[in-house]
Amino acid sequence: MLFYEPDANLFLGVEEQETEGFVDYDNVPPWGTWIAYIFEPDRNYLLSWVPPELLPLLTRGIAVSDRSIGWLDDTDLIIAAELRQNGLF
Repeated sequence: MLFYEPDANLFLGVEEQETEGFVDYDNVPPWGTWIAYIFEPDRNYLLSWVPPELLPLLTRGIAVSDRSIGWLDDTDLIIAAELRQNGLF
């Protein structure tokens, strides 16, 4: 799963180029891939599904990211910890 954290976004637009438009200029993934918008005490973020064939493309986008997008399983977000605890990662 991909996370997008709007409050961390610097709006540089390089991620849009690297992902060939999967995320837009603001790093928002296509609405048809959205799973949930999560509110944590210190952070809010959108979770999104990425089709397996696009994983390399998104990995390139994450590599140039301002850290407003990334793979959920690489984070310390509460939902990631809960998924790990329940064996879903």
